Amino acid sequence: MSFNLFTYGTLLKGNPNDFYLSTSKYMGDGKLDGIKLFDYINSKTLKSLYPVALEVENGSELIGEVYEVPDMMLPYLEQLEGVPTLYTRETRDVTLSDGTMVKCFVYIGNPATWRYVNMLIDYPMEHKYVQYQYEVEK
Repeated sequence: MSFNLFTYGTLLKGNPNDFYLSTSKYMGDGKLDGIKLFDYINSKTLKSLYPVALEVENGSELIGEVYEVPDMMLPYLEQLEGVPTLYTRETRDVTLSDGTMVKCFVYIGNPATWRYVNMLIDYPMEHKYVQYQYEVEK
């Protein structure tokens, strides 16, 4: 058995945790409406730590990749994503680049954890996630 997973951060092809999906089938790029991507940064070095997707009320959309993932990978993904403290796993409708709508698991930032964190930077959504380094204004 398997499930569909929408990923938007370190699990994307070419990013540090993509090996978790090495036994998964890539279904294509996709987008998820009503979600905004933020970059969680280290307050001392201002280097990117990892992305956090949070629900928003405006018309934001999140760009990512969709995979068909073997069920045996779910416990590993849950541990990686820090469920339920850092993220919650939800089922959402994702639109593939060909217009097809698929139901996917997606890891969304747990609002109770991220509500008061001030080291979140709006992520530019014109492309998929890559880790950035930020410069401090002097």
